[in-house]
Amino acid sequence: MLKNATTFLTFLGSYTLFVGPILGCMLADYFFVRNGNYHTPSLYTRKSDGIYYFYKGVNWWGSLAWLLAMALGIPGLAAAINPEKYSINCLHMNYIGWLMCTIASMIFYTIFGKLVKPQIYPAGHEDTPTTFEYMKDSYGFFDEDEPINGVGPVNVESISNSSHSDQFEVKDHTVTEIISLDNLASASK
Repeated sequence: MLKNATTFLTFLGSYTLFVGPILGCMLADYFFVRNGNYHTPSLYTRKSDGIYYFYKGVNWWGSLAWLLAMALGIPGLAAAINPEKYSINCLHMNYIGWLMCTIASMIFYTIFGKLVKPQIYPAGHEDTPTTFEYMKDSYGFFDEDEPINGVGPVNVESISNSSHSDQFEVKDHTVTEIISLDNLASASK
């Protein structure tokens, strides 16, 4: 593999065979498995009953989707490193390897996700809708969730006779929208 610079650079350029399937798994998880719904506080916990802990801290079906998709690109990589031993078709697989592996991992991850059906929300919120990006307005927080390191749900302050309506302010790492009572009354009508 290290006999000349071209072969070495070809090998280094093959990182897309490993990164493409990771991207495919992430895209499939967001768009097809969870519909864009992530519970932010659960991302920052290592509790074994957490919704992102999976089995002993490893998403095995995600890892399997990555491995299967990455394996599809290995013949193309082998042909790029040693073209005289492999057919031209394998070499062509290397040219589309990133796209092929990314799409394959999306398909594998989506199939495994539909079979496994991971928990979308923490206990007590099973009835929360899972429509596309339902949690986006609350930044992935439920009303009863505590802030994480000072960052939490967006709070709205009403300030009487404020000239700063419709502006944003940061206090203690929490985004706060400042609106006047007049704007609050007109918004509720």
